[in-house]
Amino acid sequence: MTIHDNSQPPKASEDWIAPFEKDTRYVFSWPLCDVRLCDNSRYPWILLIPRIAGLREIYRLNPADSTQFWQELQSASKGMAEIFRPDKLNTAWIGNITPQFHAHIIARRQNDIAFPATVWGRSDNIPYDAEELENRASYPFSVLRSGQQDILSVSVQFRNAADSAAVRLILQYSCQIFTARAVKCRFLNL
Repeated sequence: MTIHDNSQPPKASEDWIAPFEKDTRYVFSWPLCDVRLCDNSRYPWILLIPRIAGLREIYRLNPADSTQFWQELQSASKGMAEIFRPDKLNTAWIGNITPQFHAHIIARRQNDIAFPATVWGRSDNIPYDAEELENRASYPFSVLRSGQQDILSVSVQFRNAADSAAVRLILQYSCQIFTARAVKCRFLNL
């Protein structure tokens, strides 16, 4: 298995990421996973995709990557829960259509169009409105330190409106600093 460099977004030509390019937007990378926004404004919905080419099943992660995956999944889930305050947070990995292992995290509300059923196949996707994205030039968000309570506020200027809105719609936690190593995020110079 090959772990890809997380300092730059992956190129669509990489086989493991190509299936996600059509319906998701790259937002940032953690040590193991890329975080991508699903382009469906009906639900706050992100994917965590380990940068391991050919990974099809969770049990194929080595012990260190497995631990890292669970840390990242918990951080993303906590961020989604704190920001969107959903009635239920759905976390799933299925992979029947896109076999590259990835996890979905979806903030659900009792009044969303598909609740209480799953979101798959229940309604048409409504892509995010480009005009709304353009109005978001910058957004202050937080960087959490693993295992510590202190939160650092950071003001960020984004490269384009789509990046800004993607982060705004996903998490206040665009990157996490782990105890052993700092993560260079797409939008921050840490």
